[in-house]
Amino acid sequence: MNLSSILHLQPPTYERKKHYEFGRDLGTGTYGTVKQAKALDSGNDVAVKIILKKTVKGHEDMVEKEIGVLKNLSHPNIVNFLDWFESRDKYYLVFDLAAGGELFDRICDQGRFTENNAATIMKEVICAIEYLHSKNVVHRDLKPENLLYKDNTPDSKLMIVDFGISKTMDSEDQVLTTMCGSYGYAAPEVLLRKGHGKPVDMWSIGLCGYAPFQADNDQQLVAEIARCNVVFHERYWRNVSVEARDFIKCLLRAHPDKRLTATEALQHKWIATETGTDVDLLDNVKEGFNAKRMFKKSVRAIAAANRLRTMTSSSTDSSSFSGVATIDRQNLLSDAQPMGNNNTLEPDLEAGQQDSILKQSSHPVCLIFHFLFRVGAICTYFFGTWFTDNFVLIFVLCVLMLVFDFWTVKNVSGRLLVGLRWWSENKEDGSTTWLFESRDPSRPLNPVDSRLFWTGLYVAPAIWVVFGVLCILTFKLKWLLIVAVALSLNFANVIGYTQCDKDAKQKWATGFASNMLGGSGAGGIMGGLMSRGITRMAGSMF
Repeated sequence: MNLSSILHLQPPTYERKKHYEFGRDLGTGTYGTVKQAKALDSGNDVAVKIILKKTVKGHEDMVEKEIGVLKNLSHPNIVNFLDWFESRDKYYLVFDLAAGGELFDRICDQGRFTENNAATIMKEVICAIEYLHSKNVVHRDLKPENLLYKDNTPDSKLMIVDFGISKTMDSEDQVLTTMCGSYGYAAPEVLLRKGHGKPVDMWSIGLCGYAPFQADNDQQLVAEIARCNVVFHERYWRNVSVEARDFIKCLLRAHPDKRLTATEALQHKWIATETGTDVDLLDNVKEGFNAKRMFKKSVRAIAAANRLRTMTSSSTDSSSFSGVATIDRQNLLSDAQPMGNNNTLEPDLEAGQQDSILKQSSHPVCLIFHFLFRVGAICTYFFGTWFTDNFVLIFVLCVLMLVFDFWTVKNVSGRLLVGLRWWSENKEDGSTTWLFESRDPSRPLNPVDSRLFWTGLYVAPAIWVVFGVLCILTFKLKWLLIVAVALSLNFANVIGYTQCDKDAKQKWATGFASNMLGGSGAGGIMGGLMSRGITRMAGSMF
């Protein structure tokens, strides 16, 4: 570990970052980005999945488990895991670069696509899944976007990527209960929280081509999936063989135990023998794929668990589910609740008068530390000469408390008391950018915590300004050193949190306008215009 890493408090593995030269972005997801890079030791191009630690805070084991799964896999149709390292704020996972593009893009670029082509693709995917299942690994997020070609050659291997929510089962009969996967490709047992296992991957394979569910909205789609209402629309399937239809039906059975396993799927007549029709299906595939692209915006990622956890009862007992009647659109779209002007949780006034401030606070210990060091620094500055004439000692004590206060307010009290955060981030090219993170405005704040946070944030620098003026008027210029340090650190937090709060108010304005006027059609256009106006008004008011 070099001196630079030590000085910047980087983890030991950060040393390995110097072996890679980072290039362009390949994609962006929920947890971070994927960048193309060059491995300087070998000269090979690689893909680096960069996960922001703040996005997995409290669930760091997900990354560790993904690494653990990937280390034990080796298959020609599974992306090869090469290396990993971490910095203070990011995880870096290094893979072979799958530069051949997505499955559907490759299909659409071809001049012709037949059933036999489809069977060949299916066979590659199922072979990889059979390998995973033999190691008791469930992928749980199979979809066309996670099927990439290794390179641009015509005979390139198709690779399964993204093992972020995969799971290694402890035994063959282990039941997994986490709500995960991608909404449009999730099996019925996942949506109904009945417990799931390897069969969820086979369900997803059945949907990786043309989706037989044609619901108009989220609620109807879930209902169709839960009923396993497989419909082969004649417009798309009239030229598709009986064997192909049977193969899909065998994968999309409602009961997981009745679905084909990966081994059984490879033995199915449509896969094992070239019995498919020779009719060109490319136009149908393109039409279906373009429709899917439009539908993506309405698809909710179950992997972001907080959106679909409320969809059903928290019980995992299958007997508690009588059907899809328990599934409600408002639960599916948990962010669609309209917001009023007041987004704080008002306490009971009589109770508030009887209880102390600390009892009213949601984070009393944090509230204490929000004031502890800044009050300590002010008292040391003001009363220090009563106990000692040693200016250096007073200076050191004040600076230490000011530094502790800066760190506490920036990293702890701001996040807990008002849900705001600001920080600097070093980019891959060596430049630095300042980031401001604001809370979800629809989530309530404790008004006591909020009021005291902002009071402490603004009053302290005002006091130091007064001290600075007094130093100048009384010609005690050496004391300006302490005042300068105090004002620098205090104003850094003031500026950072003011910017975060401004962003929060803009979010509120945009969300309010969208919910009030953004229903559909002309309302959506009006919502966009109103959100801009309200955002400007909020910015000028606050």
